[in-house]
Amino acid sequence: MKNPAEQLFNEGMREHANFVATFHRARVHAFNAGLFFIQSRAAFKNGDWGDYIATFNAQFGRSGVYFYMQLASELLESARAQKVPERQLEESARNAVLQSPLALTALCRELKFIRRLGDYDSQKYDPVKHAIQKVRGQQEFTFAYETCVEQLDALLASARVNELKPSSLAALKSKLEQAQACVEEAIQQTRAIEV
Repeated sequence: MKNPAEQLFNEGMREHANFVATFHRARVHAFNAGLFFIQSRAAFKNGDWGDYIATFNAQFGRSGVYFYMQLASELLESARAQKVPERQLEESARNAVLQSPLALTALCRELKFIRRLGDYDSQKYDPVKHAIQKVRGQQEFTFAYETCVEQLDALLASARVNELKPSSLAALKSKLEQAQACVEEAIQQTRAIEV
């Protein structure tokens, strides 16, 4: 008869095996959902797809759909990088190793399996950090990164950009340039602090 410590460890190993198998199945379902969303978008007329998925906002947000699509796209790219024949691409993608955790993490946040970025940031509540920020004149603000990236991706994928008025495009360009300047300044300040 095994001692209790060994029995508990063996139970942990069984649960580990169950987790790995379940997680793999969940990832396959996530890939399939993303692939169906990608194919659905391709089948709709330009612009109609966004209106259609908006009808599901009460059940599931638009950003969640995009996170599924991003996850599927990244898995497909990972499979393509392995030079898999096109006819085996989807099956290979279902088993591919994610090259980045971002899409999966964003999807898990959207599904509320993980708290949103900042909700769990212990440093956010660190009084020493806040004191240093005040001395340096830094200010904390909330930035919806996923929403911003989603909007930029939609902009890049949309043929409607060509239909915008030149004044609208100029205003958009100006805002993007201002945002880029802010990001570059933040990067420079971060580098100065790290040194």
